[in-house]
Amino acid sequence: MKQAKTTSTPTQSLLHELLVQKLTKVVSRSLKYLFLAKMVCKKFNQISQDNRIFEHINIREFEGFNPFTSWSNNEDVSTFLKRCMECGNSNALYMLGMDTSFKTVTGSRN
Repeated sequence: MKQAKTTSTPTQSLLHELLVQKLTKVVSRSLKYLFLAKMVCKKFNQISQDNRIFEHINIREFEGFNPFTSWSNNEDVSTFLKRCMECGNSNALYMLGMDTSFKTVTGSRN
């Protein structure tokens, strides 16, 4: 059975943009809300992959997360942080800068 091809209407497009904006505000408060939102429904899971979400995610609130050690030790964390950096997330860019700076400083002392 063939499925009908769906096209985006202006209303659907507007709804998508509103959901992206709201989800962006939610995840800017806490990263755990991103994971909770992804479990709500397929649409939220899909929207959570938008680059604007990764630009605004608050990654400072990883519980028990040390970005300087986890950055290179965990591939999933590394991939996640790289995606945040590519999207212009200021927290991720700051962490990368600090990581690079400390590696340079400690490397020059040896």
